[in-house]
Amino acid sequence: NFWSAWQTLGSNASDDSTRNLVLQRGTELVNTIRQASDQLKDQADSINTDLKLNVQTVNRIASDILALNQKIAMAEVNAPGSANDLRDRRDLLVDELSDYVPVQVVEDRRGNYIIQSSNVTLVDAGRTTELTTAARRDADYGYETLAIQANGQDVEFTGGSLQGLVDMRDDGEFGIKGALNNLSTMSEFLMKDFNAIHRAGYGEDSSATDPAVGTGRNFFGENVNYYDKQEKNPADPDYMSKNDWLQALAVNPALLNQTTHPSGLQMIAAKTANTQGNASGDNAVKLSQALRMNVTDLLPETEDPADPAGTKYQPTLGATASLNSFYSGVIGTLGIQIASATRVVANQKTLVAQIENWRQSTCGVNMDEEMSDMIRFQKGYNATARLITTMDEMYDKLINSTGVVGR
Repeated sequence: NFWSAWQTLGSNASDDSTRNLVLQRGTELVNTIRQASDQLKDQADSINTDLKLNVQTVNRIASDILALNQKIAMAEVNAPGSANDLRDRRDLLVDELSDYVPVQVVEDRRGNYIIQSSNVTLVDAGRTTELTTAARRDADYGYETLAIQANGQDVEFTGGSLQGLVDMRDDGEFGIKGALNNLSTMSEFLMKDFNAIHRAGYGEDSSATDPAVGTGRNFFGENVNYYDKQEKNPADPDYMSKNDWLQALAVNPALLNQTTHPSGLQMIAAKTANTQGNASGDNAVKLSQALRMNVTDLLPETEDPADPAGTKYQPTLGATASLNSFYSGVIGTLGIQIASATRVVANQKTLVAQIENWRQSTCGVNMDEEMSDMIRFQKGYNATARLITTMDEMYDKLINSTGVVGR
C-alpha cells in the first residue's frame, strides 16, 4: 500500500488527497512495524514465564526421583530388585524429565538412579541439584531474558523443551531476536536510505531547505536528525542501537501538521527540482522505486551531498538487495523454517514411536504370550484336578470297598 501510494503520487503530485494518502500509508507502515515489534517482545515475556514454570517442574521431578531412590534402596536391602512398583514409578518420572532436558541415567549398586544433564548431576543417591533462573536484559532490545543456572553458573542444554524455549527467544536467525533484527533493518532502511532520497527532492513550496538543519526534510523521524550519519561507536551520543531504529520510526511530525505554512502536505518532496511545477512527481517515482529496487543508483554519492569528497553513502541493505527483496527473503525463510520444523517433528515422532516399540518389546507385556501362558496354565490346572479326582476315587474305593468280608 505504501508503494502504491507513492506510485499514485508520482502521476498526480498536485492532488492533496493523494499526498494525504501517502501520509496515511506511511503511518500504517510504521504502526505495523511497531506493533510487530511489541508483539515479539510480549512473546519473549511469555517465554520467560514458561521457562520459570518448566524449571520448577524439572526441580519437582528431580525431587520425586530422589525420594523414590531412597524408598527403593530401603525396600531392597534384603531383596535386590524386588521393589517393582517403585521402580516403575521412577522410570515414568525419568521419561517425563526427558521431555524437558536430555538425561543420562546410571544405576548404582544400591539401585539409585544417578541422572546427569549437560554436565549437571540433577539427581544422585542423596541429593538433587536445583535449577534456577537469572534475570538479564537483552543487549539490543532491552526486554527481559532469563538464563537457566545450576549452582550459580549458566547452563546450556543440548535438547529438550527448556533449551527449545531459550532458542525460540534468543536465536539471532530463527528466534524472536532474529525477527526483531529483521524489523530493525527495515526501520533503518526507511530512516536512512528512504529519507536520503526524500531529502533530495522538493515540496510544493519549491524548497528543499529546512531552517532547523539547513537542508532537505525527512519523511520518517525528526528533521533535526540525519540518520544516515550515525556513529558506529556505542559510546557516541548519536549512536543508534537496533532497538533505537524501531523506537525512532515514525512519520515526520512536520508532515502531519497541516496548520503551518507551508503545510505538511506541501512539504512532501514529490519533485526533483525547484524549477518544476507542483504536478511533477519525479521524486515520488524515485521513492516508489526505492521500495522495489536497489537504491544504490538513487542515493546521493556521499552522506553529505554538499561535500562530494565526504564519506561514501553505503546502502543499508547492500549493493544489490532492495527492501522488497529483503522482505520477500524474510517471508521465504520463514516458510522454509516452518516446513523444516514440521518435517523434523514428524521424523522425531516416528523415531520416538519406534524406540518406544523396541522398549515395550523388551520390558513390556506381550498380550499374545500372556494369553498362551494362561491357556497353558489352565490346561495344567485341569490335568492336575483330574489327577486329584482320580486319586480321590481310588482311595475311596480302597478304604470303603475292600476288607468287608467277615463284618
